[in-house]
Amino acid sequence: MALYNSLGQEALDGVPLGSDLERSELQYSDGVALVAAYTAIASYEDGADVGPLWSAMLLLEKMTQHSASNPQLRLCLVRLHQLLGNVQRMFHHWQQLEVKQIQMDSISYILCDHAARLGGLAQVASIYSQTTAFFKEARATGGEYVCQAYTYGNYGKVEDIARLTQRLKNSMQWAWTRCEQAHWALLHKCRVRRPCCSFLLRF
Repeated sequence: MALYNSLGQEALDGVPLGSDLERSELQYSDGVALVAAYTAIASYEDGADVGPLWSAMLLLEKMTQHSASNPQLRLCLVRLHQLLGNVQRMFHHWQQLEVKQIQMDSISYILCDHAARLGGLAQVASIYSQTTAFFKEARATGGEYVCQAYTYGNYGKVEDIARLTQRLKNSMQWAWTRCEQAHWALLHKCRVRRPCCSFLLRF
């Protein structure tokens, strides 16, 4: 906790140094704030109470007021709000990230791994749909991109496209998201039809 307090104060002290920077630019003390936040997360995972998590969350929320375009701050805030059970703010920061489709395979687990257990049916369903839609579209259009590459003489791109398509077909994130999507839909239906499926809710 002492280390977190020191780093957190150093991050706040550094904010005035970037007073001439635009909100779209990274602040000089963003990195220190992130180290402080991850120190708090590590402390919590080692058995400490949630106090440092709340403090780290407030610190990063303040930092995003000055550095709104820093994706690392947003990702860390998603993690912090997950740990604190704050579903609305978790989804808010995820949406602010404006994740591109191609990034879904790499970072969607940050949200999807924990979203279902925290509730928020509509938001969870939306994220799962976005993730699976990307994979479906990529599989459907892979052949089209290969044809375009041949048509315009970009032969070097053909192998890259083929590798990407194969990677997406074998993606663990795709398989896991499909399973979670089916599991979440089943639980929702069980809650709607509780009398006939109540035994499933015990698991």
